[in-house]
Amino acid sequence: MKHFFVFLFVFFAVVLVVNAQEIKTVTADGVATIGSDPGATRDKAIEDALRRAVEQAVGTMVESETATENYELLSDKIYSRSQGYVKNYDVLSEKTEGNLLRVKISAEVSSGDLSNELSAIGLLQRRMKYPRVMVIIPEENILNSSSWWQAYTVSSSQAEATVIAKLKAKGFNVVDPGQRRTISAADGMEAYGGDSGATGRIATKTGAEVFIIGKATSTRSANNIAGSDLLSESTTITANAVKSGTGEVMAQASGQGTAAHINEIAALQQSTQKAADQVADQLIAGILETWQRESSGQRSVAMTVDDISPDELEKLKSVLEKTRGVSEVLVRNFDSGSADMNIQAKTDGVELSKSISKSNFPGFRLILIQSSADSLEYRVDH
Repeated sequence: MKHFFVFLFVFFAVVLVVNAQEIKTVTADGVATIGSDPGATRDKAIEDALRRAVEQAVGTMVESETATENYELLSDKIYSRSQGYVKNYDVLSEKTEGNLLRVKISAEVSSGDLSNELSAIGLLQRRMKYPRVMVIIPEENILNSSSWWQAYTVSSSQAEATVIAKLKAKGFNVVDPGQRRTISAADGMEAYGGDSGATGRIATKTGAEVFIIGKATSTRSANNIAGSDLLSESTTITANAVKSGTGEVMAQASGQGTAAHINEIAALQQSTQKAADQVADQLIAGILETWQRESSGQRSVAMTVDDISPDELEKLKSVLEKTRGVSEVLVRNFDSGSADMNIQAKTDGVELSKSISKSNFPGFRLILIQSSADSLEYRVDH
């Protein structure tokens, strides 16, 4: 009887895992306008097909449950299943029609946890154009009492090292930690507090599209553990993963670790590593979830325009709303000839800037100052 219950336990555990990792094989078509770069055109057509494959697979998963679940539960499923991702794909055919390239693919789409799928993570990063990640987690402990200022002059962060190691193990493109010396402590503190201007300045100096900023605080127990020479250290870490171009928070994380050792430095390192392990897992999951959503749906692109009048702003907004792939244009702020806008699009900022360059604006021209995956900066020329 005991063996029977063990068998049932294992059986249901396997069933749960299989259901959590539901995989659909679908075929999907993609299209792109043929440009001067054949390789780039093909990449765009495949990307369009991959996006459609995820949408198609997600729809199939939801439809199979409509007969047994009420509308409220179904809505929850739609939300959770919208995070599907492509495990792998094959190009079945390619053909040109006029100035268009059409491709057909076969793709395996999963609704499970992406965090341990290294090949799928690599494909997702390629679709997102390999974003660079910068990590800064200053520590306040027995070694560093003024963490924010020392973080930019000494490299002694166990928390940083642990998070970076986990990111690299998953294939993330991590910026050299030495680059933090180019960042002022003031910008570091402001970025930690959520200042998008500070994250933008950091992005310009380091080239990072994703900025992980946090703080680690460690404290020692007032007394040794009773009856021993062991010293106890506790570490708490909080951190955010932020899009450098927009200031959008992609993930938030916190972790806590405690360790005892006869050597206080060893206890400090162990407690910090425990907390950093927790933080890294949470940040990686949050970043991947954001990329999944954006790669198969829409992403937010911040756009600033200088030397523009209110009338020109209305004309610009009207043209942008008709641009292919753009679903919504919001004017966040307008002050003294400068406009801050937010664009919801099925493409990134660099590709969007190419579409904008082909647009005609009545009475003025847009001059591109800088572009990145998440932000665009222009000025008006008359």
